Amino acid sequence: MKWRVVVGGAALVVASACVPPPPTGLSHNFVVSYRARTASPFVPGVRTTVQGTITNTGVTAADYAVQLVSSSGETTSGAATNVLVGQTAVWRVTLEGDVTVAQAGVTSSAKNVSPVAALAMITSQRTAALMDSDARLNTVVDGTLTNTGTTTGSFAVELQANTGETGIGTALVVPPGQTAQWGALFRGAVTARILRTTTAPPHP
Repeated sequence: MKWRVVVGGAALVVASACVPPPPTGLSHNFVVSYRARTASPFVPGVRTTVQGTITNTGVTAADYAVQLVSSSGETTSGAATNVLVGQTAVWRVTLEGDVTVAQAGVTSSAKNVSPVAALAMITSQRTAALMDSDARLNTVVDGTLTNTGTTTGSFAVELQANTGETGIGTALVVPPGQTAQWGALFRGAVTARILRTTTAPPHP
C-alpha cells in the first residue's frame, strides 16, 4: 500500500509500505490530492473539502472506506465503491472549520462486480463565474454517456482536474442504447479528465 499527498502539483510521499498483498488480494494506492477552504452562501460557517483518489492494485474488485481525522479532532469518512482491478476511483469528504488532515486510514472489502456497460466522454470545458459558488471562477465540464448494455441503468462519471480536485457527473435512468448528458463543476480554471465510469450513486 502506498500513500501520497499532492499539494500544488508536487507529490510528497507521506507513508509507503511495500508488502505483499493480503490473502484476499486487496491492495491499493491511496492519494490525498486536494484540500480547499470553502464557504456556502446558504450554510453558515467555514468548511474544508478534502479529496483524492484510490487505485485498486489488487486482484479482485473492492469497496474502500476512507477515514480522516482533522486537526480539530473531527472524524469523518468517505467511500469509493465497486472499484475494479486497475481502476482509479475518487473519494471526497468535508470537514468543519479551516483544518488540515491529522490522520488518514483506509479499509477495504472484496466485491463481486462486473465492468459497467457505458461509454462516457467530455464534450466541453468552459470557465464561468457562478453566483452560488464561493470561487471567483469555476470550470464547468459537460459530457455524454451512452448505455452500451442491455438494461436501463444509472451511471456516475468520476473525473479529476489538474489541480487534484475531483468531480462526479451523473446520468440517471438511461435506457439501453440511449445517450444522456452529464455535468461536473470544478473550482478555478482547470482541465479535467475522466478516471472511470461506474454505477450511480457510487458515494454515500
